[in-house]
This record gives sequence, C-alpha cells and structure tokens, in this order.
Amino acid sequence: MGNFTAETVDYTFGVGHRYSFAVTDFNGDGTSDIVAARHMLGVDEPGYGFVILYRVPVYSCQGFEAPLNAGPVTVRGKRLLPFRADVLGENGLPLDGSAVATPPLVQVLFVPAGGGTPVDISTGEAFAYIDGKWRFDVRGGDYTIPGSYTVSMLTGNGSEYLIQPTCEATFVVN
Repeated sequence: MGNFTAETVDYTFGVGHRYSFAVTDFNGDGTSDIVAARHMLGVDEPGYGFVILYRVPVYSCQGFEAPLNAGPVTVRGKRLLPFRADVLGENGLPLDGSAVATPPLVQVLFVPAGGGTPVDISTGEAFAYIDGKWRFDVRGGDYTIPGSYTVSMLTGNGSEYLIQPTCEATFVVN
C-alpha cells in the first residue's frame, strides 16, 4: 500500500504466533492518516509489539532530453542514443548522485516487429550521475533485432526511494 515500509518490532519469543497488520490510508494520499494495528491471530494484542512505518521518498523524473523526448527514434547503424534526465526530489530540487545509495536502474523492454508481448531484456545496468544529469548511453549497434525498445528509469532500491513518474522513451530498429 502506498509508499510505506513496515518493520515489525516483536517482544515475544513464542513459537506458532501469526501476526497481521491492518494499514489504512483514509484519505488516499499515501502520506497521512495511516493506522497500523498490531494483531495476533486476528485479535488486537498491543502487548506483543508494535509496527513502525517508514515513509519512502518519491522522486520524479522530468523526462528524457532531446532527441528521445519527441516520440520513437529510429536507429540506423551504430548510432548512440543519449538518455539524459533530471530527477527531482520531493522538495522540487534536482536530485544529485549523492542523494541515493543505489542509482536508478535501466529497464529495456523489447517488442518484436509485427507486435507481441513486451519482453524485459534488461541487463542490470544503472544510470550514472554525470555533469548534473542522470545518464545512460545506448549504442544502436547493440540492438539489432527489428522491433521497438522502450527504455525506462526505475528505482534502484524500492525501500530507499521510488520514482513516480518515471522517464520512458522508445527507439525502433528496422
């Protein structure tokens, strides 16, 4: 639910206990009106511990820069595609490389020419913060199978931060 991480602090050492937590966001904004009740076998048992909720910050990607911000780009040969983006913190200021322990990841989804279900062909690479931008370069020669490739910026660690909205751009190989 929302962007909260729950940590259980339990004072009992018994065996066979089942615990559950009811977390409710009454106004739907994901940041307030949170109630976390401690239950044991469906009965409120606050003496058995408590729940700590940690709010995960949500950063926003402002979109990739030209030429990838104007729709699908057709790749010919070994053309270099420069994926460059600004990511803003919750305060609206640019997020630099020192703000996160785990940099944003690169996700690449492939759809073959003629259509089909997208296939995740990501290799675990990450964006790097260089000269005031989050960057990742794609070499067109590395992608030779005809179809469309969608590159997205995803969080590197969902318990550290989220990126919403994320950046996404598509290139096409004929």
